[in-house]
Amino acid sequence: LKQKEAYFTKALGYYSRGLEKQPNNIFLFLNVARVHTIWAKDIDPTRFTEAERWWKKAVAHDPTDWDVHNRYALMLNDYANSNKTDVALRRRTAERLEIVVAIKDDFLPGWINLVKVYKASGENEKAIRALVRARELDPDDDEVKTLTAEFGVTSSPTG
Repeated sequence: LKQKEAYFTKALGYYSRGLEKQPNNIFLFLNVARVHTIWAKDIDPTRFTEAERWWKKAVAHDPTDWDVHNRYALMLNDYANSNKTDVALRRRTAERLEIVVAIKDDFLPGWINLVKVYKASGENEKAIRALVRARELDPDDDEVKTLTAEFGVTSSPTG
């Protein structure tokens, strides 16, 4: 773990120096956010707060990029998984995923993740609505089939 932390610290140092020269570089924001996210997920969950701060900066810099919102949502989901008692984190994850699919309606992984987050939150009606859209996009996807079976959805994706 110490070696991993040393690598994270070194990476953050490189990105910090880059940000001194290019303070609005979205790729540097993303990389700093990713380092904090991985560090939080793998070693120290207290780093999720810092990861979120950087994801917010990235989203503010590029609010229409579905992929930035998606990566932010994935971080929030990891954060929620590390703190299962914080229902608000799960809700914020769902809200972020809703933005993702609003921007990119044909993004199947976003719909699948939304189904899972709603399910984890106990919001089964919303999960089923998201699953219907996922089934419209690809009824033959393995995860879609698994979720369809879990929810007992029997109607065709279009009906």
